[in-house]
Amino acid sequence: MIDAAVVLLYQPAPDSLEAIATYAGVVKTLYVVDNSPEPSAVLSDLQVLTQTRVLSSGRNMGIAAAYNLAFHHAHRDGHRWLMTMDQDSSFDAEEKRGMLDHFYRYRTGNLGIYTPLHNQKLLSSLPPQSKVSVMSSANIVNIEAALRIGGFDEKLFIDEVDHDFCFRMKSAGYLILEDQEVYVHHRLGKRDPLTNKVYYSSGRLYYMARNYLYIAQKYKKHYPDFFKERSIYLIKFFFWQIYHAPKKKERIRMILLGVRDYYRDKMGYRYAC
Repeated sequence: MIDAAVVLLYQPAPDSLEAIATYAGVVKTLYVVDNSPEPSAVLSDLQVLTQTRVLSSGRNMGIAAAYNLAFHHAHRDGHRWLMTMDQDSSFDAEEKRGMLDHFYRYRTGNLGIYTPLHNQKLLSSLPPQSKVSVMSSANIVNIEAALRIGGFDEKLFIDEVDHDFCFRMKSAGYLILEDQEVYVHHRLGKRDPLTNKVYYSSGRLYYMARNYLYIAQKYKKHYPDFFKERSIYLIKFFFWQIYHAPKKKERIRMILLGVRDYYRDKMGYRYAC
């Protein structure tokens, strides 16, 4: 069993309940933050899965504030570890057992984050590897460590919140371990039913551009290899999203607005995404 997990909802699809059910049974408390404009229909169904507590519903507080809210509640409830999930992430039964077994085997006094792989193709028989940064989905996070470093940076709202959090974990002396034998199913973006391609909204592109510049300014000199790789990835990503997706001018405009707002120090929530 894991002490607790938090799942973030945003206009969840009907199959989101099935995804949450793959791990709900192994957590003592499931905290739910519903960022949808209107309370999600799946909230009532979640009650039958495990002990569920809805922390917020009907307003979009973003990823960073939602996770921070869960950290504080879990800490007050006496939990030591919190698994951070989103509505699209799920485990196979064997992967779930492996994740728990390995977490308890490799848990150490300075462990800040324990996470699975997010790509099945990278599976190997290697022991867990120390990482500079990992995606936030399916992380088992040391709650005390998270609160000690100030939690997630709410100025970011969404995007790059995981990288910023990891960098501060590392700077505080905590270990980030990535399991090499276990993976989590994780969907990025929304897939177009006609083209089967994954497109991001123009609002998401805004936050990606603005927040990347923000964290690069803070951490680039400390993690140059990460930012070199990340820069190349984002350039290719933005090009693909502009070239292949509809509303190209709108996408370009929002990316440029993200760059402008970074230099004007306009952070936090700005546009719907």
